[in-house]
Amino acid sequence: MTLRFLGAGGAVFGGVLTIGSLVTLWYDIPAGSVVLGADQPVAQRAGDLDAPVPVTAGGEPIDVEGYAAPFVGDFDGDGRNDLLVGQYVYGRLRVYRNAGTNAEPKFDRFEWFTVDGLPACVPSGCYVGFTPQLFDFDGDGRVDILSGSFPGVLLLFRRIGDGTFAQAEVVRDKHGEIQFGYPDRRRHNSTVFAHDWDQDGKPDLLLGRHIYSLVPNEGSREKPVFGDALPLKVNGEKIPNGIVPPCVADWDGDARDDLIIGRGDDIVWYRNVGERGRPALAAPQILVPDNNKSSSGEEPVGSEPRRFQAVCVADFNGDGRQDLLVGDNFVTAKEVPEPPAKQGRKDPETTKAWNDHWSEVTRLSGTRSHVENVQEQNEGWRKLVVKWQQLAANDPDGTQATSSNVRRHGRVWLYQRH
Repeated sequence: MTLRFLGAGGAVFGGVLTIGSLVTLWYDIPAGSVVLGADQPVAQRAGDLDAPVPVTAGGEPIDVEGYAAPFVGDFDGDGRNDLLVGQYVYGRLRVYRNAGTNAEPKFDRFEWFTVDGLPACVPSGCYVGFTPQLFDFDGDGRVDILSGSFPGVLLLFRRIGDGTFAQAEVVRDKHGEIQFGYPDRRRHNSTVFAHDWDQDGKPDLLLGRHIYSLVPNEGSREKPVFGDALPLKVNGEKIPNGIVPPCVADWDGDARDDLIIGRGDDIVWYRNVGERGRPALAAPQILVPDNNKSSSGEEPVGSEPRRFQAVCVADFNGDGRQDLLVGDNFVTAKEVPEPPAKQGRKDPETTKAWNDHWSEVTRLSGTRSHVENVQEQNEGWRKLVVKWQQLAANDPDGTQATSSNVRRHGRVWLYQRH
């Protein structure tokens, strides 16, 4: 397969890539983008993306407590796209309802995503907090919320008939396992994106943050049955690991679903050059290169995000072109630091409660051999998630702060298409 690449300023350079038995094809990469493996990569964002601007709410840049994970979708069914932003601390989810229009979205105050009166949480840690996706998981016409988690399990919050959400349940594969992994069924720090990847009418799962994998749906639209996780590949080679979770969207408007994902600390686009039902990914092209490999330091001046954590592709301004939203992460020193005598001190009962909780997380994150049966494990996870919410609600000091004297931040940045 022959590719025509356009470099910065529209200069043409050539390359050849063979994927399976696909026919020869010519296409253009947006000016300014970078093809990984090129002799002289240019460290700049793709040429059809405007400079990033922070997404605001109430006139101020959105700032969550670390590892911002944005998702755009109609949360409340009013026909307007809202903004969901997951965060690291306590693995909570913020909902910014759209008070404007789809062409001119406006966000004011946020509200926590709640279940049974408490902010809903997912166990978080090590680069993964709440990573939300609005998706009708079981084809009942109601949009649910799906998220990854630190222990490596996938958590589904089903929307019920009255519009509220049920407590999180664990998604399993066809073997009854909760660890979707390749090759040893053991993974941690999982993220997930549900999408009908092979266009057979049934949603599959794309996993991130450990080995980028595809989990095919071997069941039906209404009753998914997920098979073995298979590594995503390009020309027979596994897609390298990265921090940014997978996102699927038709980035170039050719009616094929592409993959936007992290490679290292960059955000890259894998163009789908396959046939319907048989996706094939071309060589990755950098959409936005990493500009700061450190997650610490002072607050950005406002021109660029810090360390990329998650992406969302959506037509943010209703102009018919897909835009890119990016969540980042950084920390700053507290304005009023804790006195030395209080640093690192926790209430003994709170500490014991969290330690007991993590012991149960470890136990339930194992395979079925660690518990008597699937029903017990399901009930154990239900109780674990509820307990996590209760501990978070009763721990104002923040057990997940980086230290006593820093604050976690996560902003959402918009790279608008032009």
